[in-house]
Amino acid sequence: TADSMRFPEMVAEKREKEGAAGKPACLELLDVEVDKGLSKKPVEELIKENLGRLDVCARAEAAHTATKERKWVVRVKINARGSVVSVRADPDSGDDRKFLDCLFHEIRNWAFPAPAGANEVTAVITLLM
Repeated sequence: TADSMRFPEMVAEKREKEGAAGKPACLELLDVEVDKGLSKKPVEELIKENLGRLDVCARAEAAHTATKERKWVVRVKINARGSVVSVRADPDSGDDRKFLDCLFHEIRNWAFPAPAGANEVTAVITLLM
């Protein structure tokens, strides 16, 4: 996609805007996409409130891997009550099982806003480490 092609520029812009250049390894929210029935802003707020918990997973991952930046794309299925049904990472996001297990465990405990007029919806969360 066009965003994939612009990923390096997006990272630089985000880091410059937030003053994060040279920041120790941690997870940052890069983007959120939501299905119809979910509002993006409350989902972003929920993720930002929980980034500290996800950061624990990211720091453990960073402790035993190269310091190269990585992008993780996580798909979260949410039921009509706002509960998480499933969590999975896109295949090109990496395959560190410990990190993903930690990340998935944390996200499964989140309570999303109930989607309007839908039984099940998906939120696509792009994280940067």
